[in-house]
Amino acid sequence: MINYDKFERSTSYVERMGSTFEKELLGDAPKIKYGEEVYKIKNHLSEEEIEDLSPEKSLALSYEMREYASSCTSSFEKLKESYLTRREAMEAIERCEDGHNPLVFFAATIRKKFADFAQPAFDVEYFTAVGTHLDVMHGIDAYFKVTHAESGLEFIVTIDLSQMDKGNQKADLLWVVTKEQKDLYDHSVTNKAFNKQALEERTDKEINNIIEQLNKKMADGDDRKSFSQKKQEAVSC
Repeated sequence: MINYDKFERSTSYVERMGSTFEKELLGDAPKIKYGEEVYKIKNHLSEEEIEDLSPEKSLALSYEMREYASSCTSSFEKLKESYLTRREAMEAIERCEDGHNPLVFFAATIRKKFADFAQPAFDVEYFTAVGTHLDVMHGIDAYFKVTHAESGLEFIVTIDLSQMDKGNQKADLLWVVTKEQKDLYDHSVTNKAFNKQALEERTDKEINNIIEQLNKKMADGDDRKSFSQKKQEAVSC
């Protein structure tokens, strides 16, 4: 019998910091920009305070932030030393990523299809957490932020990506994608195994899982609109 807790504790540095597998499907957080935002959060620096600095102090701060960012994101141990709460990590991520424009095909396809389905009542943003505090400290590889346009209420659905069913996870949803399945979803020109139908079915499945989680999170509010299940539709690839 596999001891999954022991397996998780013994995973390599590369796996903890975000494998190539995760980066290809979910994207990779911009490490230096992320580290600079972590520095600002740790030192309680607002953009207004930074803008008010003299040119000399601004330049010195820029060098200091860049050095801190390089060190902070260089290893699992460094991230652990500079611990951030889940909310602080999300704040840093959202400051350095465009939630409406994921940079990898699989994540971008899900966000676009979900956004097309949810608009205009909801705005849908996607953020990768690969290689951030959210990943190595809180077990979250990515998340969707869904904002109700009328009320401004925000709801978060978190994702953990794995090549196997680990039996448990800290995130709301576990996406199990095997190496063979990944090849079916890979839209790159050199990949001959890409299967548009398989991608469509998988993305619709995950959108419905996200919707199920959102409806649970929305259940407590009187003014929170719920979703119906998404029907399968053709996806433009």
